[in-house]
Amino acid sequence: MTEKFDLFAKIADKKLGGIALINKTGTVVTVFAFGATINKIMTKGKNDVPKDILLGYDEPKDYEANDGVWGSFTNGEDDSWSRSVWDMEVEGETAVFTLHLEEADVTVRYTLDDDGALTIEQSCAAKGVFWFDPSIHCLFNLSGHRGGSVADHWVKIDAPGEGLYDFSNGRVLGNDIYDDSLRQTGGFEAIYGPAGEGLRHVAAAKSLATGIKLDVLTDRPALYFHTANRLTQRAGKLGAVYDKNGGLAFETIGAWPETLGQGDTFTTKTVYKFSHE
Repeated sequence: MTEKFDLFAKIADKKLGGIALINKTGTVVTVFAFGATINKIMTKGKNDVPKDILLGYDEPKDYEANDGVWGSFTNGEDDSWSRSVWDMEVEGETAVFTLHLEEADVTVRYTLDDDGALTIEQSCAAKGVFWFDPSIHCLFNLSGHRGGSVADHWVKIDAPGEGLYDFSNGRVLGNDIYDDSLRQTGGFEAIYGPAGEGLRHVAAAKSLATGIKLDVLTDRPALYFHTANRLTQRAGKLGAVYDKNGGLAFETIGAWPETLGQGDTFTTKTVYKFSHE
């Protein structure tokens, strides 16, 4: 089921709302028109207990007031998309958000299937020369958004790494997240180049506390993994307090921007699939 909702608020004289996607197993994803921002991902864990596993804020004005681009998009280093109000519509079971720029029309399509797969399709239709380098910035805590440190999370990345950064066989972050060798970054932060082309599995994570599992698939060539190392203490959704290492991110990125000319189009796809064990 996919339905619109009204937030009864405005930013830049634009009325704000969002779209909720709900599948047959009870997974719920809500997306605000402000920033085309994913605000909530509610999914079931052990004993069918639902958890909201996405860090975020209660209202669009809170996203506007705080640093970071949680649940939203950047184009390379340009974060203006995350602070814009997108047009929105429902097409069948898909939530469609469009941002009309002078140089291009950018569209994001969210679809949630009954297997728990949230497909995020980002596309661009250029009106002139335009660099397209989209990335979505979601901070997950699979123990629940107020679950604290993600040290209890198991992580697997389908690409080799060196030393503590090698997650190719999968392992629990544990005390490695506080290792002296990571003191400069404050936790894990690295870019990986998973093998293959087209849509393929690139990473997975699981909370030992809730059993909730996340699988990441993408057609992008690279993956930026980090453990919210620069997160400063702040109030989040429903009175939660977030702090350093309280989330992890699997950001699918390009090796370089796509250079588009007038009339050119480009589409990329990332899938976050949720399940529990």
